[in-house]
Amino acid sequence: MNPFSEEYTKREIKEYGLKTYSKNGIEVETRALEGRCDEYLNKAFFTGCINAPIMSIDGEIWMSLTPMEIQSHFVAIKRARGVVGTGGLGMGLLPRKPMSLE
Repeated sequence: MNPFSEEYTKREIKEYGLKTYSKNGIEVETRALEGRCDEYLNKAFFTGCINAPIMSIDGEIWMSLTPMEIQSHFVAIKRARGVVGTGGLGMGLLPRKPMSLE
């Protein structure tokens, strides 16, 4: 399993299961990534075409689930055991992942 592959990123976004939302100027939708897209530990390396979940407030992008976000969570998801505390949840990818319980 390679977290730096386009296949892995697309699978994670699909499993995320985004539901479109719009209320009071807050929108969550899937959009095609455009322009420079850095990866975790790789500056401007990603060159594929991926539709990513994006949250905007009054038309301004607030946060998104980019390849960098997915890649940076990989080790934490694979190593987590038992009760785990997290902070800075962003789009909520980490708490939505099933963790191994030992």
